[in-house]
Amino acid sequence: MDTEHQGEFSELVGYSYIHLTTFRKDSSAVQTTVLFAVIGDHVYVQTPKSAGKTRRITATGRVLVQPTMEDGTPPGKSILGLGRVVEGREAEAAVQALHSKYGEYFASVMAKLATTDEEWETIQIRAWDE
Repeated sequence: MDTEHQGEFSELVGYSYIHLTTFRKDSSAVQTTVLFAVIGDHVYVQTPKSAGKTRRITATGRVLVQPTMEDGTPPGKSILGLGRVVEGREAEAAVQALHSKYGEYFASVMAKLATTDEEWETIQIRAWDE
């Protein structure tokens, strides 16, 4: 998998967090701050399968991605994207990229979020080409 940073999401490189905004069926927005990795022209996040953002992405696909500082301040513009759940080698590469980027911090955050027997999903986000 290409690990060079390019395309719409290249401006996210150097940030530790993004605001991921997902949309309910009634179009209301829900913003979550998440860890992420950029691989090629895609952004990847990992989240519990039971999380609301997973259900919203599966239902609508539409997301907004915005870099954020550690204090939550968004220094850049939002990028419209299309999210989907990925599996197999692509998901494995994304999780490896997250571990490479964050090291033990990623493992500790995931451990805090995990509940007994929690299943995880890897979400791929690509720029929305309208």
